[in-house]
Amino acid sequence: MRCLKLWHMITIRIDKPGTLAELRACYANKLNTVSMGARRKANNAKKKFIALVHAQAMAQGKPIDAKADAIMVLCLCLPRIDWDAPVKAICDALQSVALGSRDDAQIKYAWVFLTRPSKRKKRKPYIEATFYNSRSERGDALTQCEKLLNDCVSLSGHDYL
Repeated sequence: MRCLKLWHMITIRIDKPGTLAELRACYANKLNTVSMGARRKANNAKKKFIALVHAQAMAQGKPIDAKADAIMVLCLCLPRIDWDAPVKAICDALQSVALGSRDDAQIKYAWVFLTRPSKRKKRKPYIEATFYNSRSERGDALTQCEKLLNDCVSLSGHDYL
C-alpha cells in the first residue's frame, strides 16, 4: 500500500510589468511620511497593487490551513531596491490568496532571497512566494531555501559562499 503525501504548499508568481511598477510606487517608505498627500498616494498605490495581485497572480496549490503556522519563502528579482522595502506590501497582497485567514500574522517563519534582473542574461523581474505548512512541510521549505541560496550565489558570481 502506497502512502500518499498531502501537499499543502502554495506558490504564487507575480511577473506582470504593471503590477511590479505599482509595487515600486507603494514601497517608497511614504506610508509613514508627514505629508498627508504622499501618504495618501502611497496608500492608494498599495490598494491598487493588492487588487492587481488578486487579478493577475498565478497560484499553484491550495491555501495554507488557517489554524496552521506558515513558512514563507519569498524570491524577489527586482531592480535597485532594498530587500525589505516591498516585503510588507507583498505579504498584505498575498495573505488572502495563500493563507486560510486574512491575517499575515499566520506567517511565523520567512526567508527572502534577492536577485537582480539582467537584460544581458534575459532574466526578467518577478516575485515568487511559496507558503508551506510549518507542521508538515519544514523539510520541503528547507530544501527550497537551499536551492534558492545556491541559485542566488551562482547568479551573483560569488562562488565562495
